[in-house]
Amino acid sequence: QAMTTNVIYIANRGTQITFTLPILSSIGDFLLIVGEGVGGWLLDLNVGQQVRVGSQITTVTTGSVAATNQADALYLICTQANTLWTTFCGPQGNLVIV
Repeated sequence: QAMTTNVIYIANRGTQITFTLPILSSIGDFLLIVGEGVGGWLLDLNVGQQVRVGSQITTVTTGSVAATNQADALYLICTQANTLWTTFCGPQGNLVIV
């Protein structure tokens, strides 16, 4: 699932949904992923993009963030155009950050 900025995504399937960050984004754009289905979700990044969750940050080349529980959620704000997304508020759940 290719993502579009300023949209809320609800992962409500029995199998994992892979979301991919938008290639183009502006500072202040947001994305929200809410887990609802037992399959969970995985946020995949394009090369050169990173996601910061608290003091953790994904790798630049093969980074990802994944849910470990059905209700995990992630609210992101673009803090550097096209390249860096940062959590807004705390994430819900125990995320796997690569």
